[in-house]
Amino acid sequence: MFKIIFSTFSFENQLMDFFPSMPFVRICLAYTLGICLYDLLPGWFLIALVVGILSVSFVLFAPFSVVAHPHRTQWLGLAIIISWIAGGYINALYQNHFVEMPDLRLFKKHAVRLIENPVEKNNAYKVEAELLFSTSDSQIYFAHAGILLYIAKDSTASTLQHG
Repeated sequence: MFKIIFSTFSFENQLMDFFPSMPFVRICLAYTLGICLYDLLPGWFLIALVVGILSVSFVLFAPFSVVAHPHRTQWLGLAIIISWIAGGYINALYQNHFVEMPDLRLFKKHAVRLIENPVEKNNAYKVEAELLFSTSDSQIYFAHAGILLYIAKDSTASTLQHG
């Protein structure tokens, strides 16, 4: 299954013989490469990937699609691999590290789902809720966290229902 025969060919030729039989490995390697490049390269690198995908798919694939060339589809494969690298980079770009949760007071809006009905206390209503996401001007942070809220009695907290 994973047989690579060492012969007089170079290592690249052996890899090119191995990868067509294992397309899932090619996809995983390209996606993992995109994730690993996130830590090494700045954010504008994504623009270079998109330009690379467009140039490979339109500029280089177009002349070979007309002519009956034996390698006319390899440019399309290269564009697909570059798009998988870009997908891995985008995935790493939009993921929040579990340690880097920003201060929630900096956000303007929070979406919560009440777990239980509000319980009346001395000066406030106690509400158990689940934080779904928080938003600022330009970002949304998704979360799954249980929070305990105290809402003043003069508000409309008594009309809140769970769910």
